[in-house]
Amino acid sequence: MKYYEMHEIVYRRLKNENVLSWDKSKTFEEMWSHSTNVYLEKFLTKRGIAFPNLKVLDLGTGTGTSALFAAKNGSQSVGIEISSSAIEIAKENAKKLGLSVEFTVGDVLELDLKKKFDVVIDSTILHCLVGSKDRSRFYNIVRRHLGSNSHLLVNTMIASGDMSSRFPKEYFFFQDEILWSLGINEISERKVIDGKSYFPHRTLLSEEKQLEEFEKHGFEIVEMEQRSENDGAYDFVALLKVRE
Repeated sequence: MKYYEMHEIVYRRLKNENVLSWDKSKTFEEMWSHSTNVYLEKFLTKRGIAFPNLKVLDLGTGTGTSALFAAKNGSQSVGIEISSSAIEIAKENAKKLGLSVEFTVGDVLELDLKKKFDVVIDSTILHCLVGSKDRSRFYNIVRRHLGSNSHLLVNTMIASGDMSSRFPKEYFFFQDEILWSLGINEISERKVIDGKSYFPHRTLLSEEKQLEEFEKHGFEIVEMEQRSENDGAYDFVALLKVRE
């Protein structure tokens, strides 16, 4: 099992809890207020871009939080998620809402839909990708699916201060911008640290390095905002486009 397939295990548990989303929303109104949706609407409005008839690709869609939000507002949405359990919930959510969204189980890093989109959404998947190879592949996949004058919305976690002291030491280990985690033995990609077996859980770059990464892969920011601290890191949301 790849390290980012850990989400399937979590979504199996959430499915049994009968909740609507990763953050355990119990109503669709709670889902609509997710930060990705709030900033997607805010940034598009500032750019004079309306939802109706937009072609939207939601990467790491989970249970459809942002794909469904875009569809509710008139967009043609496609949601891709590696967790089959999450996609089952997403399809059920769409049915309850009476919305038509194309939900597909798939690995974002292997994606080639052979079509272009007006907006590609990073539904908090970027900070789940560890290592330059996987992160570079993510940007290449995004570029493959962007049309001319299209946008990428990123919602990611940013390192803040001394991250080594920000997470419970009995479960996490932060080193070289990677948050390592104990547990989930099914994951084969592991590292032994102080006699304990960890899997790569998150990438937490400083804001400066995150901005450098965007630039390195040919993206420029057109809108951005920081959000409040979360577990010692803070959330960074940005609307980007391919640099001309």
